[in-house]
Amino acid sequence: MEPRLRLAAVLGAAVLLVGTVVVLRGSGEEQPAQPELPPYRTMTEFRADGVLLPVPGAKPAAPTGLDVRPGSRRLVLSWLGEAAGYEVTWGNDRRTRLVAERSAQLDGLTDGLAYPVEVRAVDAFGQRSDPLGGSGTPRTPDGDWGFLDLFDGTEDEVGSRWQLVQRPGCAWTGVAGGRLVVSANCGDRPTGLRARTPFRLHDNGGRLVLETDAPEHRDRLTVDFVPGPVDIVGDRALPPGTIRVDLSTEGVLVRHPGGEARLPGLAAPPVGRSQRWEIVFAGGELRVSRDGQVLGATPVARTWRQATVLLGFGGRGSGVTDVLLDLVAFDSEPVPAPPLRVTPRVLVDLPRSAAPKAPEDTRMLRGAEGALLRMAVRSPLDAREPKLTAFVNGVGYPVRPVFPGLGLTAGSWFPVVAELPAAALAVDTQRYLLDVQLRQENPMVQLDYGPASLDLRPAPGQAADEPPANRADRRLPRPGPALAEPGATLLDAAGRPVPGGEPVAKGRAVIEIRLDGRAGQLAAGELAGLAGLEVRLDGDRLAVLPTAKDGPGAAGSWRIALNLSSTSAGPHTVEVRAVGTSWDTPTAYAFLPIMVARQ
Repeated sequence: MEPRLRLAAVLGAAVLLVGTVVVLRGSGEEQPAQPELPPYRTMTEFRADGVLLPVPGAKPAAPTGLDVRPGSRRLVLSWLGEAAGYEVTWGNDRRTRLVAERSAQLDGLTDGLAYPVEVRAVDAFGQRSDPLGGSGTPRTPDGDWGFLDLFDGTEDEVGSRWQLVQRPGCAWTGVAGGRLVVSANCGDRPTGLRARTPFRLHDNGGRLVLETDAPEHRDRLTVDFVPGPVDIVGDRALPPGTIRVDLSTEGVLVRHPGGEARLPGLAAPPVGRSQRWEIVFAGGELRVSRDGQVLGATPVARTWRQATVLLGFGGRGSGVTDVLLDLVAFDSEPVPAPPLRVTPRVLVDLPRSAAPKAPEDTRMLRGAEGALLRMAVRSPLDAREPKLTAFVNGVGYPVRPVFPGLGLTAGSWFPVVAELPAAALAVDTQRYLLDVQLRQENPMVQLDYGPASLDLRPAPGQAADEPPANRADRRLPRPGPALAEPGATLLDAAGRPVPGGEPVAKGRAVIEIRLDGRAGQLAAGELAGLAGLEVRLDGDRLAVLPTAKDGPGAAGSWRIALNLSSTSAGPHTVEVRAVGTSWDTPTAYAFLPIMVARQ
């Protein structure tokens, strides 16, 4: 059939189809339901002329040397093997996870309950080995803690113990699987947490214990001990008496009033593995350990008995990033816990008029007789101590520095506070925000306003306020599991890499495809199942290679032979698509530019 006749026939069929649909709808007949998608995506092998696909070999060997270590509501598994990936199965309900490394951490378990575990090797075609079995029983170590948070309560309970230190709208904290999740989409700005319970040392010292997946490779985690009501401190100049412990895989930096000291670091643990950090104060010394291994100790000039604890997590650029905390404990004197209250977020801005008025669409906060407003300002230049007034609900309230007499240091946060009565606590009815307009009475330099928070004083005999469901600190969307990261290399007929930009001879060539499972885990924290690969040349499909023979694949490498004899000379593009077994998993792409020689 000629192309024009074929097009006319297709258009005619389309008109008939549309007419049929219109008649059916007009007649009131019930339309058949759309077919449901199968639970998992599968791929069928395809090869164009001249394409040779690899074939599965024998099933992979089973891993060996399984070690199961119990932890607080978790099990940590490690084993030996050389497979492209591994499938971990645990519990009587047979939950599974794909991993690229020879390690897995199973969280959200029940202390005292024995869990069976199995590990199988997974090759590049999704073939499974025989299982390597074991078992373990999670347990939380006992301790005489002044403060202990296992993050096993509700989000509101956890929120009453921790203050998120970030401007509203770009960060969130919540509970998932018995862990505290700190999600941020704040660019390069760091995100922090403030413990609402103070850290008060025993007569002979004390320690802070922190179990978290931070810091990862090239990240940093800061732990600040500040003797005052602050939410945030700067990097350049710390407030008087502050001790900062800066943790990274490259090393530990301790800054204190008497100077600073560097302690050695340890290599980053496997992807997804929590670390147990301990910061110990004993006499005039500070000691840091990770997972029971002492990294070092240094004398510190400590001037306080009680301090505010701030945890800081560095910004990582674009996209949503997560930090997970399993446990925070203070080996310290008991201090009364803060009351269970959902605290409104605070938004600080410049005055929008000469005489700020009470904002509209607000309501009075119930169950509080007042609050301490914590704020911080920053200047690009060194300057004298600013004089500030906080306008809240149309009334101005004096602002005082937490550390008077210091002045502003360029680039560092200057913490300030204000006492607010109950009449000032008017919150936005929809977003549960307290609007604060901060006026500088002696404007010498332009100020930048940092995160702010409230410490509520409960009114005796009154019930706590009930926040709306859609308040401003709701959960950020979290990315799901990611596929292993694809890459492709062009090889000549002899299997040698062709340098970029150099032409490849017509005839036989080979595309080597690699999927980096560890990179996928680093990107999303969890590896998605792989259904198969699709290869295209300038948009035309060349090959489809299924990789889920016994179950979803994880990672691996493959060589696909092409015949370029009929391919025109000049530049071309090879596109590799990695396709997940879940319909929700985004496809991963790799593009390989090639140059075909004339002859």
